[in-house]
Amino acid sequence: MQWPSRSLVPSSGEIDVSELNHLECVAGEAYSVVFTLDPVENIAAWTFTFTVKEYVADSTAVITKTLASGIAITTAASGIFTLSLTTSDTNITAKKYVYDLWRTNSGSEASLSHGNFDVKDRVRIIA
Repeated sequence: MQWPSRSLVPSSGEIDVSELNHLECVAGEAYSVVFTLDPVENIAAWTFTFTVKEYVADSTAVITKTLASGIAITTAASGIFTLSLTTSDTNITAKKYVYDLWRTNSGSEASLSHGNFDVKDRVRIIA
């Protein structure tokens, strides 16, 4: 299958569609990434699912976010959307997980990003 020639540009730099990308956070931190499609597409009618698992083959997700539940379209006409994870979402065992981010509209399903989701230990002591 030929992947579309667009890319995602998160706040930390450009991510090409369906290439291996890595995300990283600290356990228990509020974490967000802003993505921009390049070239720009209007995403007003798009739906998304972000999934984190310990292993690809696992049947249970550690974190799942969807449109209006952790993923928000920021500027539809400019192809900008934001993934937001709460402190509860990231308050998980520090280790390397896997993730993927999909466009989930029926008939237009496409992998937008996938790779490692690294959760690092925090140094801060929590009382």
